[in-house]
Amino acid sequence: MKRKITGIILFGCLVMNGVFASVIDIKGRVLHTKNREAVELANVVLQTPDSVFVSGTVTGRTGDFAFSKIASGDYRLVVSSIGYKTQCIDVQGYSKNMQLEEILLEDDMVMLDGVTVTASATTSHSDRKIIFPSENQVKASTNGVDLLQQLMLPKIQVNPLFGEVKLPGGGEIQYRINGVKVEIQDITALKPSDIIRVEYHDNPGLRYGNAEVVLDYIVYRPETGGSFGLNLSDAVATEWGNNFVNGKINHKKSEFSVNYGISHRNFYKMWRDNEEEFTFSDGSVLQRKEIGEPGRMEMRWQYLNGAYSYQDEKRILNATLRY
Repeated sequence: MKRKITGIILFGCLVMNGVFASVIDIKGRVLHTKNREAVELANVVLQTPDSVFVSGTVTGRTGDFAFSKIASGDYRLVVSSIGYKTQCIDVQGYSKNMQLEEILLEDDMVMLDGVTVTASATTSHSDRKIIFPSENQVKASTNGVDLLQQLMLPKIQVNPLFGEVKLPGGGEIQYRINGVKVEIQDITALKPSDIIRVEYHDNPGLRYGNAEVVLDYIVYRPETGGSFGLNLSDAVATEWGNNFVNGKINHKKSEFSVNYGISHRNFYKMWRDNEEEFTFSDGSVLQRKEIGEPGRMEMRWQYLNGAYSYQDEKRILNATLRY
């Protein structure tokens, strides 16, 4: 039996003690300059002033976008879409949640020497969108969650530092692999090269329960072989870490897998500042301001996941044990 061993080791960079003390949310809306209509599926990229990528998303049907849990500081917002001129906006000096003014995109007309028609990497159906990752997206990703950030699907917000995937408003995301319901830890254990396509359901039916979005990863299942993955992310200047290890063995139509993860936080100088403003129907305004005092926060958690699956042309059997 051939064994294929892949190791992925990621070491966290320097994290100062106060980096988690102040995080903000950034929201905005992208509209067409002429008719003020929403620009859907526009790419919105958040960068540092020296053009280092921080996070990315795309606008929804109403042109809205949002970034959550962004460290306060200076940023540059780059908004682009096919047929429009790219808009760059400097976001500087903000230390609390902000709602940006409407971002207006102008038409961009370019004279072409010729046109080459190629197959689209995205196929739309009545109940879902099917996305085929490009070779560059696969090479730039380290796991299934990281690939999700590269795909920049509508409404999907990925925080690669924490390994989190969220929706604006906090809706439920349901994950599946080859149609079988899994947890996000199983997605983190996926090798990008094994992912054939991602089926994105933004309006799932009743059979998916209360899920607002369903992400179904269709992956390649080798008949014989295995893989091993290690993901270590630890800070240097403070006690913070997310560490994961996973392994998988395939034999004919059977697959055995195990995932283990441990995370820890221990901050001695952590606080929260919060400001709220309430406007009532009679025009009166109530303002509340919360000023935090430095304190200590300590958390440790771990999980263990073992699974067996059997799949042929007619039957699927899946058994999972989680701790």
